[in-house]
Amino acid sequence: MFGLPLVYDVSEYTIVDQRIQSPLNIMILSDFHDDGFMVDTLIQKVHALNPDLILMPGDMFDIGRREKNTYYLLDHLKQYPLVFSSGNHEESRSDLPALKLEVRKRGIFLPEEKSLVFQFQDTSLEILSVCAHRKQKHINYAKVNEKLHTKHYRIVLSHRPHWIQLYQKLDCDLIVSGHAHGGQWRIPTTQQGLFSPQQGFFPKYTSGIHDLGRQKLLISRGLVHQYHGILRWFNNPEIVMLHLKNEL
Repeated sequence: MFGLPLVYDVSEYTIVDQRIQSPLNIMILSDFHDDGFMVDTLIQKVHALNPDLILMPGDMFDIGRREKNTYYLLDHLKQYPLVFSSGNHEESRSDLPALKLEVRKRGIFLPEEKSLVFQFQDTSLEILSVCAHRKQKHINYAKVNEKLHTKHYRIVLSHRPHWIQLYQKLDCDLIVSGHAHGGQWRIPTTQQGLFSPQQGFFPKYTSGIHDLGRQKLLISRGLVHQYHGILRWFNNPEIVMLHLKNEL
C-alpha cells in the first residue's frame, strides 16, 4: 500500500552449471538488522519455500547488542543448513568475537578461516565468507583465493556489493552480497534505487544478478523494514531464492 514495506517479496533466479548434478534451491536472507516487525510472517515464508540451504551475507544482527529478534529468527530455522558472514554492523560491535562464538554454538556455519564443502546428493558446493572490512583495500584477494581449494561450484559470501574490482579477482563462481537495501527508496515501476552507502545516489549494485565476467554477483535487497527510521518505499523486504541447475 502506497509503496510501503508491508509484504516480503520473493525474488527467484536460476544459474546453470555443469557441476550441479542435483538441483539445489538456495535461499539468501540478508540485512535483517534484528528487525522484529513481521518476523513470524518471515519464518512462515521460509518454511513454505523449504530451501536446501540458507546463506546470510551480513547484517543479520545490528550495532549496540541488538540480537533478540535475530536469535528468534535463527532458532526457528534450525532445520536448514545456515551459513553466515559478518556485515559492517556486526564488524562494528565491540563484542564481535563473542557474537561469532554464539553463532557457531547455535550450529550456524561461519567459514571465515577456511572454506567448507557442503554435499547435497550428487552436488558439492564450496562456500567461504569474507569479513566486511571498512575498506576494499584491506582485503587481500590472494589470501582469499588460498582458502578456496576444490573444483566444486564456489560461492563467496561478502556483504558489500560494490567491491567489484576485488570480486573480479576471486577464484570463485558466485559472490552473494547485501548491504545496499535495494537503494532504500526505489523509483516506482523501475528497479532503480535512490541511494546506497558508498555508492551514492542512483547506485548500480543494489539487487539482482550482475555478470562480472567469470563470476556472477547476486545482491539481496535485504529484510529490514526501515533503516535509521526511514521506511522503505516501493522496495519491499526481499527473500531471494537461487535455483542451481544442470540445465534449464
